[in-house]
Amino acid sequence: MNIFIAGSSSILASTVIEAFFDEDMTLFIQDVLPSEPADIPAAITQTTAGQPIDVVMILNREEPFYSYMGKDAFSSLQSIQIDQVSAICRYFADISVKPSTLLLASSTRIYARDDFQPAGENGRLGEHFFANYFKKLEKSTKPAEEKGIRVLHLRLGKVLSRMIEPSLHFLPLLKESIPLFWRDDKRRISWVSQEDAVRAIDFLLKNQRITTPVNITSPSSIPKDTFQKIIAKQFGRKLTPTLPKKLVDISFSAEQASLYFADSDSRPVKLARSGFAFHDMTLQEYFNIHS
Repeated sequence: MNIFIAGSSSILASTVIEAFFDEDMTLFIQDVLPSEPADIPAAITQTTAGQPIDVVMILNREEPFYSYMGKDAFSSLQSIQIDQVSAICRYFADISVKPSTLLLASSTRIYARDDFQPAGENGRLGEHFFANYFKKLEKSTKPAEEKGIRVLHLRLGKVLSRMIEPSLHFLPLLKESIPLFWRDDKRRISWVSQEDAVRAIDFLLKNQRITTPVNITSPSSIPKDTFQKIIAKQFGRKLTPTLPKKLVDISFSAEQASLYFADSDSRPVKLARSGFAFHDMTLQEYFNIHS
């Protein structure tokens, strides 16, 4: 099987590459995509050396959005990523020998709303800045879908590793501490271990009847303040006292502030109904942290 992977710097991508790197699979890895969509076809052709591709994985994630940037740069980065995905899909839609499956790493942040209600794949989508970004990102795969390629939008929770600290928001004056905010105890984080995420991807490739979108999250979400306390303990970080929400509004643009509060309580309904079993059910057990 020939697999083309776009993006390799995220926890998800590095884990996929390690798991799929065996004698039965050939990986063609496009580490950095050109920012200009017109340059992407040539880059893909050079990477794949003209070999037919069975599966395309677009695994760029949201990590770059956690860096400090102004509104224009934040919006520009989103536009670039959407255009890149669209260009990749058009490329594989137009070639004579098309891949059978295309996987796009999306996010459960697409469901984030202020009512804090849990969401399966049919859940109502959010309306904030970051939810709208993921809606546009998923729509950019349309050229591949129209040409009969099986497209799966993988709505991933926070992908976690025991060894790699996840990307988090840090306030400008408190860069070494994880900030806790008012109402963080009301919000829940959907998460998934890197091992379960890759197992789920392998399961989806082998189960052709499962259709898009697919939530890839542990069945048990976790309150945000508890999540942050566990991450702080695992990676030796400090926690701030509970801070007012206004501090986020002062410290970040409205767009970046929406990322901090764009959490959702999402459930892997399709995977559960199809018989997939998660190994890592609670974050405490995954990190072997006991109170």
